[in-house]
Amino acid sequence: STTPGGLASDGEVEDYRLIVTENLPLGTPFLCDSTFYITVGPSDTSQQLFDVDRSGTTFTFNTIGPATDVAGGYPHNLDYNALAYNPVDNFIYAFVNASDSTTGPYAPGNVVKIGSDGILHSLGVPTGGTLDSNYYAAAILSDGTYVIGGGNKFATLDVSTTPPTITNSNTTVSGVSFTDFAVDPRNPVSVSGSEV
Repeated sequence: STTPGGLASDGEVEDYRLIVTENLPLGTPFLCDSTFYITVGPSDTSQQLFDVDRSGTTFTFNTIGPATDVAGGYPHNLDYNALAYNPVDNFIYAFVNASDSTTGPYAPGNVVKIGSDGILHSLGVPTGGTLDSNYYAAAILSDGTYVIGGGNKFATLDVSTTPPTITNSNTTVSGVSFTDFAVDPRNPVSVSGSEV
């Protein structure tokens, strides 16, 4: 039987896996300073957010929040990437690439908003188009537009809406394959999104 049927008279108790799909609460914004943030973890399982102390000759990684696994308080193990800092609201955004879940706030395709406590709060799966599931690079423009990409595709998202809205999906760049990109904050054309 897959459901409990009463008291266990012989001491035997069945284990039932419960899947909690609760979205974790959003923390407070980061401070806008020169702190460097990075996620580290085995591909497709979980990630850990760090800030990097670059004051010495050897860099030190300082843990921020729990790892994105069941032991860290998440309902599922999940892998996220396409990390970018938003200058409009001082939160970090990321894209869930892989997860033990196929539905809910931490399933692949969700955009997450990360507070200074390192907790991932899901904004949901973006609406208004379709996205590749393999986005691993990102930047956020001066107006808060989240630009994600990987391989030879880009997409832009409005993360001021919940769920985020796709404003341009799966734009293909011919003749290149990239693993990362950046916005030049000194170049108005780049910061506007016309050029990355």
